[in-house]
Order: sequence, then C-alpha cells, then structure tokens
Amino acid sequence: MIENSEELKAHYADGFPDDSPGFTDFFFDRFAADSNNVLTYRENGRLISAGYIVEKRARLFGRERTFPYMTALSTVSGERGKNKIVNVLRGGFYRLRKSGYAYFGLYPFSYDYYKRFSFADISFAKKSVVAGGEAAERRDITAATATKRDIESMARICAAMESRFDNSLICGEKRARERLDEYSVDGTPCSVLSLNGVDFAFAYVENGHLDYYACHSTGVFARAEPFKGLTYYDFDAPEAPYLQGRIVDAERALLDYPYAPNLDYGATVKIADPMIEENDAAFAIKIKGGAVSLKRVQSADSVVGIDVLTARMFLGGGGIFSASKNFFCDNY
Repeated sequence: MIENSEELKAHYADGFPDDSPGFTDFFFDRFAADSNNVLTYRENGRLISAGYIVEKRARLFGRERTFPYMTALSTVSGERGKNKIVNVLRGGFYRLRKSGYAYFGLYPFSYDYYKRFSFADISFAKKSVVAGGEAAERRDITAATATKRDIESMARICAAMESRFDNSLICGEKRARERLDEYSVDGTPCSVLSLNGVDFAFAYVENGHLDYYACHSTGVFARAEPFKGLTYYDFDAPEAPYLQGRIVDAERALLDYPYAPNLDYGATVKIADPMIEENDAAFAIKIKGGAVSLKRVQSADSVVGIDVLTARMFLGGGGIFSASKNFFCDNY
C-alpha cells in the first residue's frame, strides 16, 4: 500500500466529490497501489496537487504496446487557479520519460486548459443519441444484464470494434473483467445486446448515458430499441475532441514511428517544448525506406511545437505521418 493513502484519498475526494467512497477505494486499490504511479506536489509538507499514472494496453502505430494515461489530476480547494498542477505535470512528464514512454493520454476536464501545457487533441467523437427503431425491423434483438459469464463475448465485441481503427486501446478479457468489477462498485448495470442469439454490443448505462460501450456495427447500435433515448459518444463520427495526448520524449517518438517504406524525406526541425528541456532542440531527420536517423544540430530550417508534433503523429500530417483514425475510449 502506498504511504499516506488516507491523505491521498481525502485529496481525491476534495477534487472529485461526485465519486463514491466505494469507487475511491476501488481506484486506489486497483490503480494507485504502486507509488511509482502516484504524482504529488507539496508545499511545506502539505499536499497541494496530485495525479496518477494508469498503464493501459493499446495498438499504436502498428504494434501492441503500453499506453499510459495521466488521470485524476487535481489541486486542493483554496489553491486552484494558481497553476500549481504544473508541478505534477512536469514531474509526470519526466517520470514517464524515465520509464521509457514517448507519449501518454489524458481525458481532461477542459481541453483548452491543458493546451497551455502543450497537449493536443488526439481522439475525436460525436455525442449522439440512440434513435431506436431497430426493434420494429428486427424483433429478435434482446437485452440481458451482463455477468462474468459474458466477459469472453464482451472482449470479442471490443476486438471487433477496435479493428475498425488504426490506433486503439485494447480491451481483452482482463480489461473486460476489470471494467465489470469497476462499474459494479456503484451498481452501474451493463447490458449485452444480442441479435439472432449472437452478442453484438454491450454498454454500461449511467444517468441516461452509455458511459462505456462497444459494438460490431455502430449503424445497428445507433437504432437499438433497448437503448433508445440514451446518449453515447460515436467514435466512427469524429467531430469534437475526446482524448488529449502529449509527447514526452520526442526523439524516442520519432525514431519509433513506422514511416511509409516509399517515403524519402530530409529536413532540419526545431522542436519547441516549453516544459521538457530535452525535447526543446533542433534535429536533422532523414527517412528513407522506412528507416529513420535523427541527429541533434545547432540550427534548423523550421520550428514545430511539441503539441503540433503530437497531433501530426497521432492524426497524420507534416508530410511524414500517415492519417489515422483513433479509438481511445477510456476517460481515465
């Protein structure tokens, strides 16, 4: 157990008063038990700001890897609005670099707020409403409350949805089981939809919203009568920002990216990063036959902000990164 866990829980409750004590305990037991994943900033011994690193599995840029999130970032009441959280962010950036990560995700309370720290929008979705009407055409759609016996089926549904995207989080049976446990803490139900006896979608229903879902076909899901009138985020219709991200190790990110084999590119670029000194440098980059070389230089022909580089890498652009459709559905 991490040291000062009760102090951290009290700080968490101050920052997220809508979360139940049961969920808070679940969060700390499951995601904050390792002190390496806990980020804090203190003044005169008093805990001012905190945040947590949660490691997830994802398929990113052509291969499966760990994709960390930074989550539950908060500053204690009375100290907010003074930019104290920057101390947690900077500490988190360097901890992630030291752990070998090149980038991470963040589901923000305000997209504009975190852009001041060079975050970029990397996943988009449209907030939609299930129209219903499918039952009139297909009366064999049924809904049932999910149990642990449905975990294998839920993982398959997740995999089918993930396959429609270039980059995505990976659910799998382990994460499906964790999520079922997580939502059960506050009694949030999960419904599995079946068509002709075959499961094709599931969703957690909370306060009139499908808080988390996956489906084989968004078209059928959007008309599913059992969910009529409920809101959900449609990742097949990217419209507004959903997840933000940030590169913390520009060299690692550039060297690791799978460039197109027919790309022949050479340039000198100054990367501007106001928060990570090691990133704030000029580089000569050469790409040919899918191979890349990178060298630090004294000057460059162009300048790109670390936020712009992050967006281009995750979404495509800049003449070297392929366009990508992303599915990063977790909000912590």
